[in-house]
Amino acid sequence: MLNFIKNLFLRLRKNQAIKQNQVVRQNISFKSAKNIGVIFSLDDIQNPDTFSKFIKSLKTNGRNLQIIGYSKQPTISGLQFQPKVFGYKDVSLWGEIRNEELNNFIRTPFDYLFCLSKKPLPFFDYILANSPAKCRICQYADGRHLVAEMIIKPKPNAPEEKLYERFLYYTQLL
Repeated sequence: MLNFIKNLFLRLRKNQAIKQNQVVRQNISFKSAKNIGVIFSLDDIQNPDTFSKFIKSLKTNGRNLQIIGYSKQPTISGLQFQPKVFGYKDVSLWGEIRNEELNNFIRTPFDYLFCLSKKPLPFFDYILANSPAKCRICQYADGRHLVAEMIIKPKPNAPEEKLYERFLYYTQLL
């Protein structure tokens, strides 16, 4: 019940952020991108090796990469790197983010911000709506066109690896 209330307030804050966010969005070439952010759901990762390979491909050419993961569980296993993890414990009843690292992440002006989540989470939509990132990229879900410049719609039941390939393919076209 408590998470339902937090989700409700996160959605309200997201809608307010969409209306108030005056950031000028622009697509810069992926080759010249230096600052990349990734938010993802640890609960969605089916193949940690494939995910780690995707993260390594983003780090090429000396890019600064910040990764934040959402999880219902406090422990992580199987990843070749240690992301910062957040969850509902970091959100007040009124939908305010209480985690300073997460607030700093939200305020960071990324060249690209990737959101890797199979289903829409109010957390992620809130982060995307408030981010000053130049280009926000996520997987397709209803309503996501309001919070991202590029939306990837994978084929139904496509393996996770194909989604990561599509993310890289389309961003490298820019």
